[in-house]
Formats: sequence, C-alpha cells, structure tokens
Amino acid sequence: MKHVKLFVLAVLAGTLLMALIGAGTATGAPNFCVVQESPCKEANRWAVGTTLDFSLKSGTNAKLASTAGETLEECTGSTLKGKIEKSEPVTASIESLTWGGCNFPTTTTELGKLKVANSLTAHNGIARADGESRITINGGFFGSCLYGFTSGIDLGELKEGKPATLVMNAVGNKLSGSATACPEAAKWTAEYTLTEPSEKTLSVEEGPTLEEEPVFCSAQELPCTKANRWTTGTTLDFSLKSGTKVKLVETGAEGLFIDECTGSTLKGKIEKSEPVTVSIETLTWSGCFFAPAVTTKLGKIKVKYLGTHNGTAIADTELAVTFEAVFFGSCIYGITEGSNLGELKEGKPAALVFNAVAEKRSGSAFVCPETAKWTAEYTLTEPKEKTLSVETN
Repeated sequence: MKHVKLFVLAVLAGTLLMALIGAGTATGAPNFCVVQESPCKEANRWAVGTTLDFSLKSGTNAKLASTAGETLEECTGSTLKGKIEKSEPVTASIESLTWGGCNFPTTTTELGKLKVANSLTAHNGIARADGESRITINGGFFGSCLYGFTSGIDLGELKEGKPATLVMNAVGNKLSGSATACPEAAKWTAEYTLTEPSEKTLSVEEGPTLEEEPVFCSAQELPCTKANRWTTGTTLDFSLKSGTKVKLVETGAEGLFIDECTGSTLKGKIEKSEPVTVSIETLTWSGCFFAPAVTTKLGKIKVKYLGTHNGTAIADTELAVTFEAVFFGSCIYGITEGSNLGELKEGKPAALVFNAVAEKRSGSAFVCPETAKWTAEYTLTEPKEKTLSVETN
C-alpha cells in the first residue's frame, strides 16, 4: 500500500509540474487586443504609436518601501506615460514617470521601457522592464536614496479592462550615490489606471504560436484565408537589389575580404505551400571582383514564421558555392541544412535579406578562411504585382 501511495503522489506531482510548465509557456507573442480573443486578429490589435496615459488610481498611494516593510516614500499622485513601439510582442517606451504629493521630492532620472509577457491569468499580461528605470528620493538633510529597476525584472501585472490597470509590485536595487542609511533594496507598489485611451478594451492576448505552419499570403491577415495563399508551383525570381553588392567576408575579427559581386539572381519554385518550402532552381553570380563564382549545390529554402509578417529563411538542404580564384586556388563554401540564411521581408515586392555563415569545404585552397559570411539583399522581381506576407494558416 505504501508503494502505491508513493506512485500516486509521484504521478500527481509530475502532472502538476507539466501543468505549470504548460501554463507558463507562451504559445505566441502577446498583443494588445480590443476584444478577448486568442489569437488576436490583426484588425483588433492596438496600433504601433498609440500613446498610453496611466494615472495613480483615485484614493490610493504610490509607495516605496524597504523589503522589510519600512516606508521610504509615499506619494498621493503619480503618472506614467508611454508609447507602443512594437505591437507583437508589445514593447512600450516610457516617455514620462512623475510623482506628486510625496513626503520627499521624488524624481525619475532614467525612464527605460516596458515589455509585456503572457500571464498565467487569462487576458492579463506581465509588465517587464526592457531597459533600466531609475528613481531618486531626495531626503534633504539626510541625503538621497537612488534606486534602479534593472532590465528584465518583473514590474507588475497589466490587468485587462476598459480601462485597463497596471499594478506595480517591483523591487529596485540601491545605486551608487545613495546615502548610507538607504536600504539596499526598495519595493515600488502602486495601482495605475489607463486614462487615455480609456474608451476601448485593453486585453493581453496571444498572437499565433511561432511554431505554427507559415504560408505566403497576398494580404496582411492572420490567419491567412485560403483564397489569399500563394500556390504550389509559383516561380519566384529574386535579383540583387539595385545599387548593392553581394559580399563574402571572413567571419573572424580580421573580417578578411573574400569576394564581392555586383550582380546575383536567385530563382526558385514553391514546392510546398504549407509550411512554405522553396526549391532553388538557379543561383547566379556576375561582376565578381576576384573570381567567377559558381553554385555547385542549389538546395532548398524553408520559411519559419516570425510573427511580424516576415519570415526566417532556413536552408532545408545544403547550398554550396565555389569561388574560382585561379591564381590562389578556389574557395568552396557550403551552408549546411538547418542554418539560418536570413530574413524574408514582407512587401510588394518582397525582399530576401541574406546574412548567412558558410563553412569551408574539402578541396578549398589553404588560404581560404574556415568560415565566411554571405550578405546580400535580393528583391522579388517576379511575381512583383502582389504582396508577399508571411502569415500562418
């Protein structure tokens, strides 16, 4: 009986642990949404550039206290103003953080940023510091206390509502320049109400999971409707962006120049539309400085969803290029399966920005560096008449 009880307890503990892990794992980048829906549709997301004005909840105080509970400062007024810099995941720059009606003059000397993470509580979010914020309590005769709230720490909880509320519960560390008597840490507690915009719901919802299957879409919509998906068999013609060069340089500190070309084209075909896989049919080089370049292995590209209408281009099979420098010997470089090639940027036309690391292959001249970075920006020249946006199904 004893062994049975132990077994049951182990199973229950394991189940609880898995539940906690699952609950704490965000399945998609958080968005500010005007309705309670997950994932939040594009049309319901709060826009980049929106100004957020928070004021201390009526009848409450903002407090700074030692972690032992000793009150260092108490204010009857406080405001926090920010602006949405990024909508997915939500990042807001703090433009002002003011204090009024305090026991001692209090000022904010470093504003920082806020980043919102998914919370265990539905429709709410965790507010995190995305840059250090600093606060000074001027104690006059006794000296000042300076506290910093470092990047990455949890500041509190953003609670869904119309208007929403921001409940601060953050611990800051004493900074250099503080009086000796100042405690080593201070907890900032306050409850702020969103006063502007206050006429619409702010709900923290998830976007699509980054593991969801990406598709090429002719509109910025999530999920992408079948009618707007690019079809299997579509040919994609990319050409080096006008006025730019494709470059190959050593990845080491020296950054040794290997070669650069004024022309390059990449032609492929959508082999699979969901998730997107493109077979490379040709990859050409021209106007190279040192030596003719020849693509010896074409490979394939698969696309990973990034959550911003863009996608990461990943080598789905090996891609290899030979730079035939006759005088010094040839340099042969390969990009292995699974390596990041760069970013496919949404547009009409779209752009394929390469930033890939290639490794030297057998048969290369001794002087060729072991690894080389391939950088280039290609523009989609055909088809260019419709938008290419990386969305999920």
